[in-house]
Amino acid sequence: MVRKVLIFFFAIVFVATLSISTASAFYDTFQNHPNDNVSLPNEYNVVWHSYADTEYGGIARIETKDIGNKIFHIRGEAYSSHDDDPWEPSWIRLSYPPSYSEHWIVLLKSEITGNQYLEFYVKFYDKDGNLINSSNNLVSTLRNYSGYNIWEFVKTGNNIYLYINGTYVRDIGKTYPQVPYFIEFNTRRLYSNHWVDVWIDEPTTDDAIVETFPHDWYILRHWDAPETSGLYNGNDERVEEHDFTISYMVPYVATDPCDEIKIKHFTTGEVVNITSISDRYGTIYYNFTEMFFHQDRYDDKYGLYFVELMRDENVINRDYFYFTWDKVDKPSGTISWDKDNYAQGDTARIHVTLTDADFSSYTYKGYVFDIYGNKKEEWTVKSTDDWHEVELSDYEEGVYYAILKITEKSTGLEWDEAYDTAVVAEEVRVGGVSYNARNMTILPETYVKVEQPTTGTSNEGLTNSTTAEYEFGGYEADEPIRVNASKEGFVHNNFTFTPIITGYYKTNLFLIPAFNNSPAIVGLVQSFPTFQNVSNATIFIESETGWNTTLQTNAHGYFELLLDNESMDTENVINETFNSSEYDTWVLLSHNGIAANTERVTNLSDETPYIRGTDYEIDYINGKIKVLEGGNMSNHTEYHIDYERYLTTTFTLNASKEGYKPCDPLTVTVDPTEVEYVYILLYPILTLTVKAKDASTHATITDFKVVLDDNRMAETENGSVTFTVDYGIHKVEVSADGYYSSLDYVAVLESKNYTAYLTPFSAEAAGGEGVGISYPPHQVEFQVVNVFGNPYTNVQITATPLSTTTGSWDWLFSLFGLRNESAIYYENQTINCTTDSRGACTMVMMENVEYEVKVQGNGINETMRIYPKSDYYRIIITGAGTETLKSEDYVKFNLSYEKEDDELNLSLVYNDLLNQTQNLTFYVYNSTTLLYMQNFTNQSNISTHYIVPYKAGEEYLWGFSAYHSKFGTVARNRIITIQWWL
Repeated sequence: MVRKVLIFFFAIVFVATLSISTASAFYDTFQNHPNDNVSLPNEYNVVWHSYADTEYGGIARIETKDIGNKIFHIRGEAYSSHDDDPWEPSWIRLSYPPSYSEHWIVLLKSEITGNQYLEFYVKFYDKDGNLINSSNNLVSTLRNYSGYNIWEFVKTGNNIYLYINGTYVRDIGKTYPQVPYFIEFNTRRLYSNHWVDVWIDEPTTDDAIVETFPHDWYILRHWDAPETSGLYNGNDERVEEHDFTISYMVPYVATDPCDEIKIKHFTTGEVVNITSISDRYGTIYYNFTEMFFHQDRYDDKYGLYFVELMRDENVINRDYFYFTWDKVDKPSGTISWDKDNYAQGDTARIHVTLTDADFSSYTYKGYVFDIYGNKKEEWTVKSTDDWHEVELSDYEEGVYYAILKITEKSTGLEWDEAYDTAVVAEEVRVGGVSYNARNMTILPETYVKVEQPTTGTSNEGLTNSTTAEYEFGGYEADEPIRVNASKEGFVHNNFTFTPIITGYYKTNLFLIPAFNNSPAIVGLVQSFPTFQNVSNATIFIESETGWNTTLQTNAHGYFELLLDNESMDTENVINETFNSSEYDTWVLLSHNGIAANTERVTNLSDETPYIRGTDYEIDYINGKIKVLEGGNMSNHTEYHIDYERYLTTTFTLNASKEGYKPCDPLTVTVDPTEVEYVYILLYPILTLTVKAKDASTHATITDFKVVLDDNRMAETENGSVTFTVDYGIHKVEVSADGYYSSLDYVAVLESKNYTAYLTPFSAEAAGGEGVGISYPPHQVEFQVVNVFGNPYTNVQITATPLSTTTGSWDWLFSLFGLRNESAIYYENQTINCTTDSRGACTMVMMENVEYEVKVQGNGINETMRIYPKSDYYRIIITGAGTETLKSEDYVKFNLSYEKEDDELNLSLVYNDLLNQTQNLTFYVYNSTTLLYMQNFTNQSNISTHYIVPYKAGEEYLWGFSAYHSKFGTVARNRIITIQWWL
């Protein structure tokens, strides 16, 4: 599918003539970094690096103003002769996320004491963290704008210009040939009595920001002890009796002001306060006792509250806070996600615990809501320790709220008792548990490193000291990931796998304790692609001389075989002579690797045998013997020893288990003193079941043919075809009588079902000679979101056909067999749909028809005209400027034809500017069969064609289907009809 993004920007204010490019936007309020440590990610995964030499007066820390309003303070250190650089700066630098932007905004305040050797710089970095350049010293500008001001850095050409409160101030100096991904604020001073202090807040590359108190704070109303009611911090300490604050900041450049702040109950949507605003930044004080406390507790509405920053009835940014209550006999509970971050496709587990639960008097329910307040999950909690699983395959990127609601049965009083947040991201995450595979126990504090060399992403650390769990994220699909693990006394089979789509990949780690008895074969049976354990697998082991045995792996895929003189090749050593040397002193024999209990030690005269443990000890592995003082043997005396010694032996191993492919035999050579570690990889037998439906009616098609990966073909009359396949992306072509074929690339991680939607052939038209050409009707999805990706629900989208590229509606209807009601549908009747909880809805549209599309509802009222050449349009509502982002900017193609005498040349020109096309298939059909197909692998610039006869009454479809690493399936068809016109 080609995905297209349309961005609408409302009420634009032009300050000079600026073209601002922003992607991967970020913002931070410094409110929610754990322990006020900016190097730890907040809930949106924003991370900073900072530095200050505090011994000599340097400052780089979060501080608090107003009521729980956190800001970041930096001050360079004073002169310190002990340093390599006696004039070190203090600084804070964004380290995640990379935020490609030409527009950087920050709310900044400064205080300057003295005037000598003071410096303030703003630095910008590229996507790899390399310095692009640093500004000139901006201290003089700080002197002129000492209070809180909005600083905006705008890149135009190779220069960056500074605007303060919307007014152009200066060129910051130097040149910046690259668009920045990261920003740094940096201060220095020389003398202890001269300094420059800088406080920063609300850094962003996005639109406006609103914030309230930290998310681990809460407003409490205690009905039995009202004197304890108030605003509490994360340590359960009351910090305010009546008030809380909300702060906001709105950029000036290319951005309209916001007009109000709305406070509403999250799950009910009830608005409890609206405050009009006109300034670009400010802090508003609210009395929560007046806003939330009622005389009757049944009138209070407890739970999460959203604070929404509005512009023209559109939500531009939001924050939230929690209001709860207590009394002596109040039931209580907690709810929590099992992780803070998930990948799309992951399975989340939500834990509910109840204290003194009374199921006869109260109902306990768990919910999951998206950030827009749409309910995603609901379940009844039936135990005091309840777990609930949530499949995240259809969850969009964003923040999700798990909420525990309690309802008093007798009164109907319902409240949000507890909540927790989690983030779902479109990325690859890798995680699992480290195990001792032999003992089948967890192995805490195992060192793990997971790296993706092609993207530069690398994470490392120890597995949890209690649970032995680990998890890392930030990786990309289609690039190899290397997984390494180590722990003293253990051996691990480091491995590499390639994730084919985004999501969570379980990669439990199975370590083998070092095995000290030799000779032996020790190992694991694991499964492709993530090297997970295969339990109860059967292993057949055979030596070259014919000895064999069968083993079975334990639940963690582990097996071991201690070899002996029956399984190893051996030879006998007779009458070897050794001198006993001193008592209790090891003496080397001629050979190591001696078979246990095969030795016979005698004297040289009468061959009297001696006893191990009484007269001597022997080290079989290393081939050593020592005479024991107090036994019957003498020191410094020669003795005979006979024994059987191991020879180097070759074994063949084969593993099998139902549900896996037979593996190739593995040959292992074992030396007499060696422990051979063996890892057998089994490939699971996966199935792909293909079904077919009519694209317009969704009726099941029972008779169809499937071609898989160009070389496997199957037909069915019962509506499904099942193939055994490997892990990976598979090319699936489905065709049926009366339909154009479909071609798609399907990712198979485990056994799955896939449904192909086929477009019917157009009906034959009557008329004179001519050529008609168009794209067939196709489903188009519209999705309406704000700049943070939050969906707008209940938005009405209407599309009215205006004209066709052919200029004749009748011709178009004849070409596609659209008559009567279907003709009216495309020509006269407006098409409409309403966005769902994803902010999305779908309509069937024709690509060569121009439509007027109106987007209305939730304060949105926009109109655009399009020829729907894409299958997907993402409409982003924001206020930062106007820009249209679409995949066609990167993947360009042209399907064209040329008539030459009695032939038609059907051609494709394809150009992928990102060089991320993995596969592309070019095909040509007539009305009855496939005429031509050509495949391209890892090619991004393709030009190809096929010649067909130019015959009256014939109809051809030609097109391509490609799999692109960034955009997924990119596919297009074109139809040409040769008819006789009357």
